Amino acid sequence: TLDLSRNGLASLIPPELGRLRNLETLDLSQNHVSGAIPPEIGGLSKLKALRLGYNGIHSAIPPEIGDLSQLEELDLYQTNVDGRIPPELGNLANLKTLDIWNTSIDAPLPDELRNLTNLRVLKYGFESRIFRYSENVELPDWLTKLTKLETLRVYGVRGDISEIVRNLTNLREFYCGSCHLTGEIPPEIGDLSELTTFMLVGVDISGQIPPEIGDLSKLEALVVSSPHQGVLVYGGHPWSPPDPPRPGDTFFLSGELPKELGKLKNLRILAIDWSLLEGELPRQLGNLSQLENLALSYSYLEGEIPAELGRLRNLRWLSLYPSKLSGCAPASLEPQLLITDAPFCAPSPPPPASARQSPTAAFYAALAVACVVFAVGALAMFAPRRANSGRTPH
Repeated sequence: TLDLSRNGLASLIPPELGRLRNLETLDLSQNHVSGAIPPEIGGLSKLKALRLGYNGIHSAIPPEIGDLSQLEELDLYQTNVDGRIPPELGNLANLKTLDIWNTSIDAPLPDELRNLTNLRVLKYGFESRIFRYSENVELPDWLTKLTKLETLRVYGVRGDISEIVRNLTNLREFYCGSCHLTGEIPPEIGDLSELTTFMLVGVDISGQIPPEIGDLSKLEALVVSSPHQGVLVYGGHPWSPPDPPRPGDTFFLSGELPKELGKLKNLRILAIDWSLLEGELPRQLGNLSQLENLALSYSYLEGEIPAELGRLRNLRWLSLYPSKLSGCAPASLEPQLLITDAPFCAPSPPPPASARQSPTAAFYAALAVACVVFAVGALAMFAPRRANSGRTPH
C-alpha cells in the first residue's frame, strides 16, 4: 500500500510508479496533483485500489487502466479527467466501485461496461453543469442488469425510473440529479429493503407516491424536487420560482401523500417540493421521531396543519407554503425550528389558580371520593337485610 492522501502534494504522477509490481493500493487522493494519468499505471498487475479523487488531473482515462485485472476500486471523483470512458474498463471483471462523479466526462457509458457484473458502486455525472434536458445522456438498458449495485449516483441522464427500481433490488442509495425520468415510481419500491437514500433532485417525474414506500424501514432520506426547487433541500437562502405548477402540468408528482409514510421510523429528511400533491397532510407524519427536515412547499395540499407534528422533537426545518394548508404549526415546535414559513399556534393558557390543586389537596379529595364509594356500597349491601327484618313471619 502506498497512501499519500492529504499530503499537500503538488506535482505530476510519476510514470515510475508503474514499476511497483506488487502494489495493491495506490492512494493519491485529496492533493494538488495535476497533469495526466501515466499509462504506465496499467503495469501494476496486482493493484486492487486506485484512488486519485480530489485532484487537478487534466487528461483522459488511459485505456491501459483496463489491464488492471485485479482492480476493485477506481476513484476519480472531483477531478478534471475528460473525454470518453475507455471501453477497456469493461475488462475489469473484479471492479466493485467506479467513481467518476463531478469530472469533465460527459460521454455516455460505453456498452462494454455491461461486463462489470460485480459492480456495487457507480457514480457518474457532473453535478455543477447546467443541463438542458435535450442534452441529457441516455442511461443504457444494460445498467439495470448490474443487479449487485448498492449505490447508484447519476446526474444529467434520461432513463426509466420504474425499470431501475424493479431490477436493482440491492440498492442502498439512489441519487439522480437533473434527470429526465420516464415512468412512475412503482409499487416494487417497497421491496428495496436495504434502501436508505432515495433522492431525485431537480428531476422531471410524474405519477404518484406508492403506499408501499412505507415498507422501507431503513429509509433516512426521501427527496423529490423539480428543476426549480432543489435548493430548498440543502439550505442556503430559499428563493421563490416564478409560478407554481398547475393542474394538468406534466412531469410533477401528483395524488395524495400516503399515510404509510408515518411508518418510516428512521426518516430524517422528507422533502417533496414543487408538486401537484393534494389532499390533507397525514397525521401519521407525527410518528417520524427522527425527522429533521420536512419540506412540502409549492403544492396543493389542503386542510389543517395536524397537531401531531408537535411530536417531532428533532425537527429543524419546516416548509409548507405556498399551499392550501390552513391553521398553524404547533407552538411546541417554535423553540427548536431553525427555518420555517408556517405561523405558530398560540400556546395554551395555564389553568386558573382555582382549578389547580396541591398534591395534598388532591390526595384528600381522592380519599373523600373513595369513602363515598365505600359508603354507597355498604348501604347497597345491608339494605336488603333491613327490609327482610321488618317482615312478619307466617
